[in-house]
Amino acid sequence: MQSCIPGVEWTGEHLHRLCPEAANRVAPEEVFRGVTVDSRQPALGGIFVALRGRRVDAHSKLPEAFAGGVSLAIVEQPLWHHFPADWQHYRFLPVASPLKALAELARLHRQRFRIPLVAVVGSAGKTTTKELIASVLAQRFRVLKTAGNENNLLGVSLTLLQLRPEHEVAVIELGTNSVGEIALLCQSVQPTCGVVTAIGEEHLAGLSSLEGVVREEATLIRFLRRAGGRVILPADEPLLLPADGEMTFGPTPAADIWATGSLDGEGGTVVRLRYGGQSIECRLPLVGTAVARAAGAAAAVAWVFGLSAEEVRRGLCAYRAESAEQGPARMLLVRLPNGVRVLNDTYNANPLSMRMALETLGQLPCAGRRWAVLGDMQELGDAAPEAHRAVLARARAQADVVCLFGEHFAALAAEFPDVLVFASHEEIAEYLWRWGRPGDVVLVKGSRALAMERVLVLYRQRLDGGRVSNYALPLGPMGVEGV
Repeated sequence: MQSCIPGVEWTGEHLHRLCPEAANRVAPEEVFRGVTVDSRQPALGGIFVALRGRRVDAHSKLPEAFAGGVSLAIVEQPLWHHFPADWQHYRFLPVASPLKALAELARLHRQRFRIPLVAVVGSAGKTTTKELIASVLAQRFRVLKTAGNENNLLGVSLTLLQLRPEHEVAVIELGTNSVGEIALLCQSVQPTCGVVTAIGEEHLAGLSSLEGVVREEATLIRFLRRAGGRVILPADEPLLLPADGEMTFGPTPAADIWATGSLDGEGGTVVRLRYGGQSIECRLPLVGTAVARAAGAAAAVAWVFGLSAEEVRRGLCAYRAESAEQGPARMLLVRLPNGVRVLNDTYNANPLSMRMALETLGQLPCAGRRWAVLGDMQELGDAAPEAHRAVLARARAQADVVCLFGEHFAALAAEFPDVLVFASHEEIAEYLWRWGRPGDVVLVKGSRALAMERVLVLYRQRLDGGRVSNYALPLGPMGVEGV
């Protein structure tokens, strides 16, 4: 995430729109250059927005920010009343929420640019879809896109602040875990085109139910319909019905973009798209049942923007997958030195993405055993037990060996005596090292809080000759001899 955005100019008049107090503290004609949320990266003559994070409260870093050259700090009003006396020579703008003030600055900056903006929402596949859309549009336009999956209010705001006159289109990923977030993000980004990738149970602690997920994600659709924007929806999602003139994509001939794919067994998917009387075929360096859907969504956006089928093909072929072998990744297939192939999908997990990943595991060519190494899914509220039970049932159907980590999965172990439950990443890595064999395929997946990529780091360490542990481990899978 780019924490410091230099060069963007703000006047006192802009700040007056953030809060009435600004009129008493900043002259309308005064100019500030740049915005930062990191005291270690100050914007000389700019604005420091003091945010309270999980680990660091930026209000404690105000002296460092001013020492670095910022001219003004936007701070939280209740805290401002208790600042030390020797801070009184600093210039502060107290507001109810510095984060929302940053979002308002981003909205004001967005209004400076009359360019189309594509917003991407959904329960799974947002980041891959966003990347493919950006890659395709880059065949004709200069594109600003969300870095990684920085899709919350902070990440979206910092992305919008990077808009420059050279940009011709923006592709922004929008995320949510509570009611009203998509609406707030839409106010900032002012999308002209929107894609919903898929609908499934996610963040139920904040969204309550599948119906709540639909209402929240459909906020983008409602915004675009009111504003006269373009809406692109999955054709096979019965909870989202397109209105007249809205485009669809998906694995059905009835879709405007008919998208199908087949795994090539070497870490890629051959995608076939049919639309407007034309056909496209290309290989993407991604595996998964959702790859063709993401490519179909990108083709739909390209159609809206008037790109040719050849430009779509070139854009899809130009896409390069993330290369992190052991870090958090999305459906990245890696062959290890011992002949085991690992499907690294450790970035995050919800019931829908778990289902997609397990389907992919079942479809991958496999000369040995299929392993499902799964960590808990977070933020599911009261639905967590049943959601984990459903995923576990599917895992047992798709995999020969099921390894579990996390309290939700562990609570179900008594119901499924054939699964293995582990207490640490180290235990899982040691077990994989002892029992993994050439030809095996291992899916590793879990919510971000479970940090399941740690299993891969430790497994690779063990393969390279390091020792992970001397834990008392379960007996190996039936028919496999241990080391």
